[in-house]
Amino acid sequence: MQKSTTQKLQKSLIICLFSLLLLASFILINTTSGALFSGRRLDLTSDRLNTLSSRTEEIIAGITHPVHVKIYLSSQISRQNPVLAQYAQNVIRLLNRYRDKSGHLINLEILDPEPYSGIETEARDAGLQALPADGNEKLYFGAVFSDDKGRSYTIAQFTPERFSYLENDLSRAFSHITMPERKIIGIASDMPLADPGFMRAEKAKNWTFINLLAKDYKIVPISTSSAEIPNVDVLMVVATGKLPSLFIYAVDQYILRGGRLMLLVDPASEIKRRLYPGIPDEDPNFDALLDNIGLHYLSAQVIGDREQAAEAYFAVSESADAQNHSYYPWIKINARHINRQSPLTAGFDNVFVKSAGAFSLKNGDGHTVESLLSTSENALATAANLAKFGDKADVLRYMDEKGQAYSVAALSEGEYHTIFARNPLENSAYAQQILPFLTTSIAPAQIIAIADSDILDTRNWADGENISDFAKDDYNLRPTANNFDFIQRGIDFLSGNPGALNISAKKYTGSRQTIAEIFHQQEMDKRKEDYNKISSRLEENQRKLDTINIMLESNSAFGTAKTLGEIDALKNEILNEKNELRKIEYQAKSEVTRREQVIALSNTLFIPLFILLLVATVHFRLSARSRRQARRIINE
Repeated sequence: MQKSTTQKLQKSLIICLFSLLLLASFILINTTSGALFSGRRLDLTSDRLNTLSSRTEEIIAGITHPVHVKIYLSSQISRQNPVLAQYAQNVIRLLNRYRDKSGHLINLEILDPEPYSGIETEARDAGLQALPADGNEKLYFGAVFSDDKGRSYTIAQFTPERFSYLENDLSRAFSHITMPERKIIGIASDMPLADPGFMRAEKAKNWTFINLLAKDYKIVPISTSSAEIPNVDVLMVVATGKLPSLFIYAVDQYILRGGRLMLLVDPASEIKRRLYPGIPDEDPNFDALLDNIGLHYLSAQVIGDREQAAEAYFAVSESADAQNHSYYPWIKINARHINRQSPLTAGFDNVFVKSAGAFSLKNGDGHTVESLLSTSENALATAANLAKFGDKADVLRYMDEKGQAYSVAALSEGEYHTIFARNPLENSAYAQQILPFLTTSIAPAQIIAIADSDILDTRNWADGENISDFAKDDYNLRPTANNFDFIQRGIDFLSGNPGALNISAKKYTGSRQTIAEIFHQQEMDKRKEDYNKISSRLEENQRKLDTINIMLESNSAFGTAKTLGEIDALKNEILNEKNELRKIEYQAKSEVTRREQVIALSNTLFIPLFILLLVATVHFRLSARSRRQARRIINE
């Protein structure tokens, strides 16, 4: 009997020890698995999110001397922003992959820019953008890439919204270090896209896409009154109206000299009407030049597409209420109508254009033409003036069926002839000061033509907390379409700078969202109504401020005390509304933190207790079963 009791005690002790070991193991795994496996991860994702692309491996293989990467990561981020803290581990993990692939020529250093420290000063001087934080404290998460020759590249702020672009951003940084010579991009337009350097008005700022391109290229504004294109590696022309004939002559001659041109023509630019309502509306006059390079332009017409139409908010009649309807001139060109074989568009999911024109293609003697973006065969068209000045219901009502597909963007390559019968400057003294008149190509040229300017509008391709037409950096932009990717790849291609060409975004949607991201989305959905109301007020006040600045810029309004008072009042309202939006974001983040803490507590306490309870229950039932069997044997 004593032996039986001893055996029972031994069994109970063994079970207790086993349970305690199980509990300790569970806690240990939860707290240390991240550290143990942060440097190694199998890529089991369907779209290879964790695998470096072949282009990235080429860039890494081109690193022949040490590259230093200083990662500025505030330690307080883990407490104040758990979503960003988790993303930081992804960034560091991916950078470790770059380092390993480089044979450790890439050196990583993680620094904590504590407030008022020398490291914080260093981070700020390097151009890093501070994150919103509790109180007056500033938090940082960015990186500076440099080499021993003094060349550097800064990522001002890492953000989870750009997770799908993380490899592209990192590879572009390393590419910039290994090929540091900056190509020159000339920008010419009938709209003020680039700051010429002497205007102080709000609208003289660079557009967002120019600020983004300026990370890799030197941007030079070019006047449309020029009769000759200066020495640039790529010329970008955005024409939403009529440009001087001499400038078209300059572009013609630039092409014949083997120029690299990105030409955007738009018969009904929506961004122009929104930002610059005072600029005259005249149809672009590039028809002859486009026809000469193999692109017949549907002059003064806007294209639509039944199959790829996006939604717009409008009333179909005077008696109907406004609601979302398919608006054919707003086209979200999907993967089926994107040239997947071209390096300019391979891997793209969608490109969003608004009130665009269209091309029909024809190969010519000495040059070839290739469509990059196109409509479906359910294309329609209407007059550009109706699209510009009519309401949306009338635009739909008067669109004609075309019954064929049209190109919205195309690449033309090869040799061409001039569109001018003679030199328009031959009898002027100026003719002696510029290059001689050419009648045919002396070198092959490359031209990317796009029948839309709204492809550049940040609101058509990105989302973000404080999205702006003139954002200085991409840290607050979350791409929703491949618009800027297309422009950036086009410039990379034309300039002969491969950069991060062909490194596509890994994903666009949150199909693999983390728990924290899901929680954040849920919390923001709860506050969506308030957030949207404040955002609408902010956009309206910003529009009012923009209008006043445009009037001041054009000297149609003077800086009176009343006007200056209105500007100050609007700026104060805008500041208050931005603070309200940040407050909503902070409330959402705080709630996410609380919910994550509940999950963490469950992982480290409740789940192990549940396992112990389960073990105890099994033990009790097995013991009861053994006692029943023993009684049955005794009774027998």
